[in-house]
Amino acid sequence: PSVQLWSPDSPFLYDLDVWLVRGTATVDAVSSYFAAREVAVQRDVDGTPRLMLNNRPVFMFGLLDQGYWPDGVLTPPCEEAMLFDLELAKQMGMNTVRKHVKVESRRWYAACDKLGLLVWQDMPSGDRYARWDPFGTFYGVEDVRSVESMTTFREELSELVGCRRMHPCIVCWVLFNEGWGQAHTEELATWLRNQDPTRLVNAASGGNDLPCAPGSMVDWHFYP
Repeated sequence: PSVQLWSPDSPFLYDLDVWLVRGTATVDAVSSYFAAREVAVQRDVDGTPRLMLNNRPVFMFGLLDQGYWPDGVLTPPCEEAMLFDLELAKQMGMNTVRKHVKVESRRWYAACDKLGLLVWQDMPSGDRYARWDPFGTFYGVEDVRSVESMTTFREELSELVGCRRMHPCIVCWVLFNEGWGQAHTEELATWLRNQDPTRLVNAASGGNDLPCAPGSMVDWHFYP
C-alpha cells in the first residue's frame, strides 16, 4: 500500500502499538503514533531554491509564538487554552508556528502534530548579545562565551533535539536569533545538521549569516 504523507492540509498520523511479551504474558505495552513526511531545500522547475514539503514547494506562513501567559507566565492555565491558540492559528489560514526561544511540553507538539502545524523550534538563547546586523552582513564578531557557558549550551541543545525530534510537526531547528549569544555558529550548525539531517537548520535567524555556515536558509527580519 502507498504511504500517506503528513502535511498541514492532511496531517495523517499512523497509530503505533508496541507490546513486550514474556512467554505468553504481555508484561508491558505502549501506544503512540508516527508520521511520514520530508522537508528539504530543493530547486523548483525554474531552478530556484525553495522550501519543500514532500517534494512540493511550501510557503510557510505563520506567527512567532513566545508562549507567554498572563497568569502562569510560561505555563498555560489549561490544555483548552493551549489548544485555543493553535486552533486559532489554523483558522486564520496559517500553517506554521515558530516556537520562539522556549521549549514547550510534549502535549503542545502533539497538538501541532494532530492539527498539521509546521513548527520552527528555537534553541533558547543565553549569554550576551553578539554584534548584530539584521540585513545579513556579518561583521565576523561572535559572542565570546565562557567554556562553562558553551558546555551548557551544547548539552541543552543536544537534549532539545533528542527529546523533541520524534514530532513530525518540527521541520526546522533555529540555532541563534538576532545575535543573542551567537558563538561557534559554523561548528554548531554543522553538528546540528549531522545530528538531525531530516530537518532544516536556521543557523542565524534575523541576520549575522556566515557564508560558510551549513544552514538551510538566509533569514532576515524586517520591523515596520
